[in-house]
Amino acid sequence: MSKIILVVDDDANIRNLIIEVLNVIGCKSTGARNGKQALELLTNHTFDLITLDISMPEMDGIQFLKELIKVAPSIRVILVTGISQFLKPHPQVKAVITKPFDIEQLLAVVNKYAG
Repeated sequence: MSKIILVVDDDANIRNLIIEVLNVIGCKSTGARNGKQALELLTNHTFDLITLDISMPEMDGIQFLKELIKVAPSIRVILVTGISQFLKPHPQVKAVITKPFDIEQLLAVVNKYAG
């Protein structure tokens, strides 16, 4: 059974790269350009894992995490961000990958936490 992953990043190139790589390894991936769009997707879809950027317009990653814990507290999150430190711990954040990231590192972390 393939894992269903939501990729949240405002940079279309990064978002599409992650989606493409995850799809190649057999995951079913979809993307959102910000936290607001990601929350909308969560109302109608179930995901096993979310990759999340922090700096995004409309609703950033920090705001998204505050809402995520209310609507889907069991979904694991991997931060993929240009911000080198995530200052406040969050129970759903299982790993932080700093941009620019290594594809092999991303895949290892996804395999570990996708369930």
